[in-house]
Amino acid sequence: MTRIALQITTGMEGKMKRQLMWMILLISMWHSPLQAQSDFTTPIVEQLENQGYTVSTVKRTWLGRILIVANTDETLREIVLNRKTGAILNDQIMVNPYAGPPTISRPSLPSNSNGPAATGPDGPAGGTGGAGHGN
Repeated sequence: MTRIALQITTGMEGKMKRQLMWMILLISMWHSPLQAQSDFTTPIVEQLENQGYTVSTVKRTWLGRILIVANTDETLREIVLNRKTGAILNDQIMVNPYAGPPTISRPSLPSNSNGPAATGPDGPAGGTGGAGHGN
């Protein structure tokens, strides 16, 4: 009976050692993606800042990808990276919804000293043709 109790005890110790080994391995693997994430994002964030963007967010998505959000006064940019390889999966540039309304410049019309002239299909004022005019 003593042998059985001794074998069960040694079996438990071996099992606990294996569990501890697996825990250490899993913890070390868990830490490595965080290190890889910063390695991939640092040059991209620096490049965006050199291009005039302000980086507002660097985070992990629920799919495990890395999302970088940056903006200027006019544009909003979202870059999605694969966290294991650093490959750019998506890069979208959109109009910044937080910016003011866009300014539209209209071309100026040439000025006419006689005022606006009515033009028709055959030239200024009173050509022939024209829908709905005439007898």
